Amino acid sequence: MNKILNKDKLLMLIGGVFIYVLFYYISKQTPLAGDDWGYAFNGLNDNIFRTISHFYTNWSGRVFSEFYSLTVIPQKWLWNLLNPLLFLLIYYVLIKIINKKSYVIYVGVLMFMLSVSNHMRMQTYTWLTGTGFYTIALLSLLVYLYIIKSVLLHKKQFNLYRILIAILCNVQISMSMENAAIILVLLNMSVLVYAYIYKKEYFKIFFLIFIFNLVAFAILFFAPGSSQRLLRDHADWVSLSVFEKISINWKHFMYYTFLSSPILFSFFNIVSLMHIFTSWKQNKYVKSIMALIIIMSFIFIYAEKLHISWLVDMKDIRIVVFLTVYYFIYVISIFYILYHVLKRTLFIEVSVYIVLAGVSNAVMMMSPIFAARSSLYTYYLLVLVVLLLMNELKVKIIYPIFVVISIGIIGIKTINYIKIYQTVSHFHHMRMQQIQYYQDNPNEKEAWLVRMPSELIHSYDIELNDTYHQEVFKKYFKLNPEMKLIFYNHKK
Repeated sequence: MNKILNKDKLLMLIGGVFIYVLFYYISKQTPLAGDDWGYAFNGLNDNIFRTISHFYTNWSGRVFSEFYSLTVIPQKWLWNLLNPLLFLLIYYVLIKIINKKSYVIYVGVLMFMLSVSNHMRMQTYTWLTGTGFYTIALLSLLVYLYIIKSVLLHKKQFNLYRILIAILCNVQISMSMENAAIILVLLNMSVLVYAYIYKKEYFKIFFLIFIFNLVAFAILFFAPGSSQRLLRDHADWVSLSVFEKISINWKHFMYYTFLSSPILFSFFNIVSLMHIFTSWKQNKYVKSIMALIIIMSFIFIYAEKLHISWLVDMKDIRIVVFLTVYYFIYVISIFYILYHVLKRTLFIEVSVYIVLAGVSNAVMMMSPIFAARSSLYTYYLLVLVVLLLMNELKVKIIYPIFVVISIGIIGIKTINYIKIYQTVSHFHHMRMQQIQYYQDNPNEKEAWLVRMPSELIHSYDIELNDTYHQEVFKKYFKLNPEMKLIFYNHKK
């Protein structure tokens, strides 16, 4: 038994070392970009608390995100250490939530962590501002989910240590990002109902945690800066009705929820199909219909690779309607299958994750900016669902196949990450040489700076009409404020 435990710990340690080393490398290669320049300049040259107060009244209520960004981004070396630590902790907490000592889980977690969409990688994995606004909240959400599961399902003691961590996670999430804060409120309401029915002794504790959640939530949502920014920067959006906002963002919801993560949904579908044919005692006609509904999603997920991209053309209203109807049926089918193949407590747990994943993206339809980074919580909640379902498979023969495929994907993704950030480092070195020239020659009227190749990192280049980033870029790099910045494409 001890040998097995030691082997499991060793395998988990290897995975942890791998994720830390990889993310340390790509973090070190990543330069500041976009909003990073503004946070770095303000963090170095102004009182942090005065800046946060100004942002609260003029920009947003994301107090924790602003504090982290203003303190850490100016110290790039510190972010280089914290970012890989953050992903190491995400790796560890995911494994703890799944609660299975298995090489399959360790490999699966690594594979899914490296399989996020390209834009999500750019906006959350190695964008310094993205860390403070999105990724830390993800870790806090996962930690809180682990505490909830430990107390309610695994009957661990709700001691002071766990209570304080739960409160801190709730406050941090609720003062970092709007959609994460909303799903946290929904999660806490669900937990209160469950605790009242099955764990009355913990109801008051969870109610106390919920109070902290609501107070921090109110600080975020009632910030005067949030409404001012909407009116100032998105006046047209504010004037739209709820229905008009949904009609505009529905295609983004469909894409970021179902179509942008082909690897994740491929495994989700395969595991669901395995449960249909190995765990479900149902007549063959119902099983065949459910299987057909799931198999159809492969066509949409890989439409572009199959050269039938018209099938997911979100500009065509007929396609949008068709996909909406299909995915509505798909989700109902998934719940129907899970209800019949899972034990009650696991069905409740998985259902909560799926609902939170959907709500996380659904609330973004009220936002004028619905980007890949907003779907980070949706993605990781669905990762939990897939791996929990994998745990319950009765036919274990699929495990070696899953591991071999996962290791192959990890290898491909790792090589891809290394190539991307080698290129990033190369172009950043070129730009820094150019910046040095313009620092030494401040009387130049124009600064010609090389662009980063597209789809590598987020917001590294600035357009002429983007006056804010032009200004903070010149301030951060100590360039002549009258100098005109021109970003050009590098010719091979």
